[in-house]
Amino acid sequence: MAPRPGRRRVPARRRGRRDRAASDGTDPPAPPPPPERLTAAAGWAFPSGHTTSATVAAGILVVLLWPLLPSGRARAVLTAVAGLWAGLVGISRVALVAHWPTDVLGGWLLAGSVLTVLAIVLRPRPRDAVRPRPSGPPPGAAPPGVR
Repeated sequence: MAPRPGRRRVPARRRGRRDRAASDGTDPPAPPPPPERLTAAAGWAFPSGHTTSATVAAGILVVLLWPLLPSGRARAVLTAVAGLWAGLVGISRVALVAHWPTDVLGGWLLAGSVLTVLAIVLRPRPRDAVRPRPSGPPPGAAPPGVR
């Protein structure tokens, strides 16, 4: 079968590669490649410090404000806003070509670990869990004045 007029024949080993395949003019132009970096980044990148700190800050706000919010709806809004904040910071680090997605995922996991420990340590205890100290003599002690 002969190729249609006006088209170049593309070798089989190069078919499917848009960057090297011939275009007949109907395909949209390929987007330009992204620049090396859109923001300055130096040093180690794993885990993403921006993502970790934003997620921990958002989580601390949730942990501290949770008992002060009366309704489940307010708590859901607080959690959604905090999650959106942490998520957008992580996505922006990848979009700015400052981190790999695994760096951001590592930041989220590290922050989740820190927040889990903080939530366990800072959780409120029930009143009856704290036992008052007895005011009298210890059990089995001799009454006062008896030796």
